Amino acid sequence: MSKKSIRSSIPTRSSRVGAANIPQLVLSIRSTDKNSTSEKQSKAGSKSLCDLIDGNQLIGESLMKTGFAQIALHSIRTALQERNQSSSSSTTIIFGIPNFVIIGILDVLFKLATTSEQLQTLSILIHPLESLKEIEQIEIQNKSNQILEQLQQKGIESQSSITSGQKDQLLKQEREWNAMLNDEVKRLNEERNRERNENKEMNDEFIRGREEIEYKNKEIIQLKEEIEKLKGKVKIEACPSEGFSISIINKEPSEIDLIDLDGIMKQIYKKKQNQNTVSLTQVLGTGIWSMEAMFENIGLYAAIGIVQDSYDIPAHAHPWVDPYNKHMAVFTSEKYFGSIWCKGKEINGNKQFKDNQIVRLEMNCEKGTLTLFLDNIQQPLFISGIRERLRFIIYLYKSGASCTIRSLKKLSSPTIEHIENQKAIEW
Repeated sequence: MSKKSIRSSIPTRSSRVGAANIPQLVLSIRSTDKNSTSEKQSKAGSKSLCDLIDGNQLIGESLMKTGFAQIALHSIRTALQERNQSSSSSTTIIFGIPNFVIIGILDVLFKLATTSEQLQTLSILIHPLESLKEIEQIEIQNKSNQILEQLQQKGIESQSSITSGQKDQLLKQEREWNAMLNDEVKRLNEERNRERNENKEMNDEFIRGREEIEYKNKEIIQLKEEIEKLKGKVKIEACPSEGFSISIINKEPSEIDLIDLDGIMKQIYKKKQNQNTVSLTQVLGTGIWSMEAMFENIGLYAAIGIVQDSYDIPAHAHPWVDPYNKHMAVFTSEKYFGSIWCKGKEINGNKQFKDNQIVRLEMNCEKGTLTLFLDNIQQPLFISGIRERLRFIIYLYKSGASCTIRSLKKLSSPTIEHIENQKAIEW
């Protein structure tokens, strides 16, 4: 035996690993799913098995001894039987089994025929290979011819009949192969299930992590809002101010009740559903004025703002409907479109107020600006260019709605500051 033959027969670590993968490679070659993924797997399995045979003689001998010939025989006979029963002339699926499966098996058989010395077990394939030469697929014809030529050169003849002992041996080899393949199928299924479970655990962990991040982000946003509220509250409390009594003009007593809550705060309560706009009596002509209010049971919409002191508000006035809107500017509640209505013009950009929220207007008569605060957070859009005397107004619509005027103050200095996205709306 040559040095090369001796080296190729020594079971190296890589060959032992390769031998362990043989059942899996055989399974991949025999994949009969007619899709591109299965075809790639089958071709890859065939190439890997051929490489293993080429790299170590023991791999080929193992295949010869453990029944690969019987597996090939079974696949080819099945294919030929199905072809005989079918009138299909397809060149891609000529016998119910995809061509790539038969071609992969033929590639391995050719590699065995050219590298192995114990080829007698392949004699059972001679007749089936002769039959494959008759089919219409050129590649299968050529590969069958090549295998037959190799067997003929090495003196391997067809077995016209086999003895009972040979038949038992073939059946035993086939059972052993089937057992190995079944074990491999079981192992692969267990591996897939394990990977599926691991992927599920990773996905669940990812979802939990994402939910935790979202929860933390919400907490951060809430904390920032609380900080802004506290900053606004501290600024207002720190600013010296003069409190004024609250007096309201009510021209619709049958629809609106004015309730004195504690000698300071006043509540405007709607008894009937209708358009109603009321104003405070206090005229805003000089200085910096602050009015703080809270709405309840708003319903569809409500508003808070200013009106020209020269305008006498009639009954059932609507702040954004002509002709009333020419004299008013209001900030609206969250269910109405347009966060600001200024003399009939609709503008969006501020948050809109809702029930039980502290709503504060700051009117700087010196600079001619009106600014909205929600829960002590300054809103970016404000009204500017006001150069006339004004009064604060409240608009309510729904029966049962109310607005509590919590305070009316004249401040010694403004509480507004420059903020992001600040924009002036011309009066």
